[in-house]
Amino acid sequence: INLFFVGRPSNLIVDPERKILAGQDVGYLTTKVSYSEKNRDAFIHALACHKSQFGEDGLEQMTKRRNNDDEKVVYLRKFVGPTENSNSVFN
Repeated sequence: INLFFVGRPSNLIVDPERKILAGQDVGYLTTKVSYSEKNRDAFIHALACHKSQFGEDGLEQMTKRRNNDDEKVVYLRKFVGPTENSNSVFN
């Protein structure tokens, strides 16, 4: 089983602060998955489950972004686990 994290390429974010805080270098987002209009509608419907996590404004922004997404892809970064144990974060 593989684990993937959703990411947003920095080069697609206009706001300089959001680019730093929310963006990832596209080189790390090595998997792109296309989606259909039907998938997009299901995603937007499912967002309602996360209302307390993102707030109304956050949900509206995500919905707006997906509605304006002509490319219709989700960028993913594959999780790669550690290969050895360590007793420090500075190794």
